[in-house]
Amino acid sequence: MRTIAPGGQRARIATGLWLLLATAASVVMRLNSPAWLIADSPHDDGLAARLAGSLVTGHWLGAYDQLTLAKVPGYPLFVAWTYDLHVPLKLAEHGVHLAAGAVTAVAVWRLCRSRLLGVVAYTLVALDPAYLGATSSRMYRDTLYGSLSLLLLGGSLLLLTLVPALVARGPRWAVPAVVVAGPVLGLVAAGYYLCREERSWLGPALLVAGLAGVAHWRREGGIGWRHLLVVAGTAALAAFTLLQSLQWVAGNNDHLYGTAVVSDLADGEIARAYAEWQRVEAGPETRYVPVNERQRAAVYAVSPAAAELEPALEEATIGWWRLGCGVGVCDDYIGAFFVWALRDAARLTGHEDTGAEAQRFFGRIADDIARACGHELTCTDRGIGPMPPRSRLDTGELATSYREVAASLLSYDVGEPERSMPSGGDPRYWELMTRPLHGVGSQAEYAADEARAMRDQEAVAALTDLYRWAVRIGAVLALAGVVLGVATRAGRRHPVTVLVCATMLTGALTRVAVVALIDATSWPAVDNQSYLLPGVEFLVLFVALGCSLLVTALRGDRAGHEPAGPPTQAWPDPVGEPQTLPGPAPRRAAVRPAAPPPPTPSLPSR
Repeated sequence: MRTIAPGGQRARIATGLWLLLATAASVVMRLNSPAWLIADSPHDDGLAARLAGSLVTGHWLGAYDQLTLAKVPGYPLFVAWTYDLHVPLKLAEHGVHLAAGAVTAVAVWRLCRSRLLGVVAYTLVALDPAYLGATSSRMYRDTLYGSLSLLLLGGSLLLLTLVPALVARGPRWAVPAVVVAGPVLGLVAAGYYLCREERSWLGPALLVAGLAGVAHWRREGGIGWRHLLVVAGTAALAAFTLLQSLQWVAGNNDHLYGTAVVSDLADGEIARAYAEWQRVEAGPETRYVPVNERQRAAVYAVSPAAAELEPALEEATIGWWRLGCGVGVCDDYIGAFFVWALRDAARLTGHEDTGAEAQRFFGRIADDIARACGHELTCTDRGIGPMPPRSRLDTGELATSYREVAASLLSYDVGEPERSMPSGGDPRYWELMTRPLHGVGSQAEYAADEARAMRDQEAVAALTDLYRWAVRIGAVLALAGVVLGVATRAGRRHPVTVLVCATMLTGALTRVAVVALIDATSWPAVDNQSYLLPGVEFLVLFVALGCSLLVTALRGDRAGHEPAGPPTQAWPDPVGEPQTLPGPAPRRAAVRPAAPPPPTPSLPSR
């Protein structure tokens, strides 16, 4: 085993103390910011609390209505579990966030062969004000979803870094590691899948992460079938765990509500009917209005089931019509509200009494539209999931939305601690909101405690200003670092670091793309900081990694670059020194005694 020099021991102690200090500061700031309870939000925060309250009392998601299965139940399940464990909700969420930061930091440490870069990565995640401010304080799913997104990507990277060492150690180590890592990764993926309806946006970043892992294997001695076997085994167990988790949720829904959908915003017949309705071409196209009045009238004429909804939808008796005036649409439904208007209209006509009945009813509407397309109706292509058809996407509006959303992300308003309103709401909604929470008293008491805490947010506000300017300036420097990492000889000596940096950049850009697509089609989402939250950490880590590449490329620094060696002998230590694998000592070759020198010829005597 390697002997640790006194200087190395001191460095490890200093690193541990710094990480402990950063963690403690992060936890203290999180505890100093109480949960933001917006009770009068029965379709968002209030819905999550209502479902969690039913889970706490052992009644799954409660009595069925038009909202019970609208959204995935991952966050209500998490709230209920924290309640059963008597752990404060926001502290539990922050624990997941810190775990995601730690896993990702270790992956960065190993892939980039830099202890300092790993420590910086964890510190930036732990002290990120985006997960300490008002946005992350809401009792809503986006905070947990952002942490799970980072955990899934960071966990995948970390697993890929371990493959060469597992291959070198053989089946005795590899099999138990795969048996443990596969289900754990599957559970993380299940949490991610069950937290929000948009799931595929992380796929491109995971793909680039896979390329970073392959580059790491090549650096460690090459790629063999054993590497692929370890990855395939882990992926198979992860997929099995993910599918079993989803089947557990779907089975409970099927047993209690008569339908196995996980979320009818994205799955099942309600989502299909909405997607089919958007295909119909009738009337002028208006931004934020995916199904206009002419489209609805055309479908009423061919679908008896849809015609049943006409009185409720067209007389605007369900309260969603006028809400579009805030974005300049006062004469129709915008996309953000039409999905709820459909459900309310079905409830008023008696088709939302059970999940099975709702699925059958909207399935009839979807089938009627599909049959009429090309005959009685003029239809365009289908969109992706519930999104509008591709032919209706205005590339100019989409590009404008992308720039505005990217600017909103760089503004870092997501970290601001100020709250637009104090916690509270209708007494009935307040009771539903606080049912799955321990130790919450009356509204007046909670509001007083919240007001006192909000007067002591200077640290979070200062961090927000620091991160705001750091990401604005750092993003430009990081992009330059990526370019030089590809274009210069010094940068090309660190291909794994370039790919890890590209992984984080891809995660940030794809998240911006998701929000921009919503902004260009359904409703103005530019300033919705909750939607941006899952992409924030990817931006921060990209800035850190890109700036490190810039420094390396400009200095032409060869430190940390080692020639590839056989993986059965050593793996790279994070500080760039080879570390001997534990195990039996290598057999030494027998040392033969040196042959005696040949005799020196003597001169003949006289």
